[in-house]
Amino acid sequence: MFKKILPFLAVAIVSIIFAFVIPALQQRYDTLALAAVVGIPFLLLVSIFLIKNPSVGALLILFFLPFERMPSVEVGGVNIRINHFLIGLTFLIWLCWMLAQRKMIFQKNPAGITILFFFLVNLATLLFARDLKRAAMVVVFLGFVILAHILIVNLIRSKELMRKAVLVLFLTSLIVSIFALYQFFGDLAGLPLSLTGLKSGYNKIVFGFPRPHAASLEPLYFANFLFIPLGLTLSYFFQKVKIIKRPWLFVLILLFLVVFVLTLSRGAYLGLAFFFLTFAIFQARKIFTVKNIIQFAAVAMIVSAAVYLFLSYSAPKALDEFLGHAKVEDFSRGESVVARLKAADSAFTAFRENSLLGIGAGNFGPYVKNYPNQIPPTGWPIVNNQYLETLAENGILGITFLMLIFIILFVRSIMAYFKTKDNFLKATMLGLMAAFVGVLAQFVTFSTIYILAIWVLMGLLVVTQNLIFAKAKNV
Repeated sequence: MFKKILPFLAVAIVSIIFAFVIPALQQRYDTLALAAVVGIPFLLLVSIFLIKNPSVGALLILFFLPFERMPSVEVGGVNIRINHFLIGLTFLIWLCWMLAQRKMIFQKNPAGITILFFFLVNLATLLFARDLKRAAMVVVFLGFVILAHILIVNLIRSKELMRKAVLVLFLTSLIVSIFALYQFFGDLAGLPLSLTGLKSGYNKIVFGFPRPHAASLEPLYFANFLFIPLGLTLSYFFQKVKIIKRPWLFVLILLFLVVFVLTLSRGAYLGLAFFFLTFAIFQARKIFTVKNIIQFAAVAMIVSAAVYLFLSYSAPKALDEFLGHAKVEDFSRGESVVARLKAADSAFTAFRENSLLGIGAGNFGPYVKNYPNQIPPTGWPIVNNQYLETLAENGILGITFLMLIFIILFVRSIMAYFKTKDNFLKATMLGLMAAFVGVLAQFVTFSTIYILAIWVLMGLLVVTQNLIFAKAKNV
């Protein structure tokens, strides 16, 4: 197993070095020149592997999934990430492969047509968007994540590749989780933001303890990503799947849960409740045994003790702030309940202006700020509820197609879960499904439709479904 993931480990080390080197160099050198010096050799090296096997591109996309912010290069106010290059490059090489073979073969994706219609609705809203630049940017980013979804579905075609994909996810999740703990203790030790990689506002100054987010844009997005490896590790543990040694699965579960809790993301906590509920429903007989209940209790105690000890080393107010924020007691600060209710009301008002297609992709923030000429210093406001934001920006058509995508994927996942007797595929299906339910619940508390991890998760759902139905058909 180690030999299989060794190349990705090497890439990880280089990537983490770049994560700190690139921002430092950007202060002294031209951004585009720096991107060319670092990016071109990297892309040429990756191209060699992709030409031999385009599926490597899908594995690399998975590996760099949690690297949203580092390494990246800012060009024209837009944060260009390594996965943007990988997605584009992988797609071009995959397309060339199909043209060379004179076969345009696409894997089955029942949600594909609905996804296309959802994208077309977003594209059509450009006709109504008053802030056309922002709308166009959102549509482009949405196109990129949908393209990543397509690549995952079409390039991971075998059970063996799916196993490799899981190992890559475990590896990258381990790296960013350890990095998150480094951020936590590094900030407590007084290291500057330039060394910890924490964004301003998430260090110990606010709550008395840092909120780690590794290489993600913010703690909520990091927790969003962690649903995937957490779902898979838990499912493999319960189903006794031999993907890695069982004690290491237990260690990974503990690590992911501790880091997840330390993000202090209330939306993620809500998603985690539905995440566990999914396991309880689909694996009730295996979960609710004396042995598993004892293991559950042990995990809960270890995670709670670890978080308590970590917070104890922080400021005296840290534990009280943590519990207060987690219980939504800080109504008057930050993204409070009052602010969310006002945003929801603004979303309904915007929806009434154009009920069919909305006010335009990404235009809720400009709408609330009365379409200023410049981006506000604090950034554009959001609804903090993806369903309401889609309703406001894409209208009835947009929210209908989005909900259809979710329903199709969820129903087909349930069908696939009960269809297979393959232990690995069944456990993978359940773990991904639980992560998907957690994300859908989390969507009530945040709104960014073009998060790559979510569309990749949906791609992995389709891959697992296809493998299950293909195997059942051949039996």
